[in-house]
Amino acid sequence: MTTTTVEGFIASTDSFAANSSVRLTDGTMRSFMKEIGRSGLGVTPSCPDAVDLPVRVVDASVRDTPGGGLGIWVTVEVPAERWSRIQDLRIFGFLVTINVRPPATTSSKPTGLVYADAQHFPGRLLPDAFQRLEPLFNVGGGPLHQCATPSLPRVLVILHAPGPPLSVEPLMGHVASAAELFLRPGPAETTQFVVVINRPDGGRQKAVLCARRRESLALAMADVPARMAAEDRQAFFFDEDDGWLR
Repeated sequence: MTTTTVEGFIASTDSFAANSSVRLTDGTMRSFMKEIGRSGLGVTPSCPDAVDLPVRVVDASVRDTPGGGLGIWVTVEVPAERWSRIQDLRIFGFLVTINVRPPATTSSKPTGLVYADAQHFPGRLLPDAFQRLEPLFNVGGGPLHQCATPSLPRVLVILHAPGPPLSVEPLMGHVASAAELFLRPGPAETTQFVVVINRPDGGRQKAVLCARRRESLALAMADVPARMAAEDRQAFFFDEDDGWLR
């Protein structure tokens, strides 16, 4: 496999200063940088070619950005052919989540957490989403802040399944009902929903759903548990125009 080296900023304090009450200090940025060097970079796919993309971090450092802030600059090695179809550093990076509503410590319901990008979605949507999940879930969550610039309209949903992935299948209608609140108003604007299912055995799988319409989102959400049960993959990708990545 032929690889290529890619480098650039994957995070900066610039977007936080402009769009968030969260302040990232020099020490915080350096701790993120050290963690990247130690544990590597996660990938949140923005297109099908980025699913399960193998990434090797060659170097990571903290540098001044053109905007006057601090940024994390990385050098990574990726498959050349796949990268030629991606060309988007926003797939790399990390999210900062804030629990404005922690889940209850004692509950017989499975835990469901929702985090919505504070830059793209008004805070009033989160209480409505919590309310739609409450009948079946021990609910928690809050805003999330992406360190990527520019960021994608992104919603993170974390479900703690009581058993294998199919155990949450009857609950996905409520998840879709809460998620649809974050669909963009324009017909051409896509919201990216990152659905993570944590299993009791410690395993976790992720599905990235890119949707514009309520019907497409509902069908994709309903399909997530069965796809995770059928294939022992870490990541799945759905696009409203192209369907599921095979």
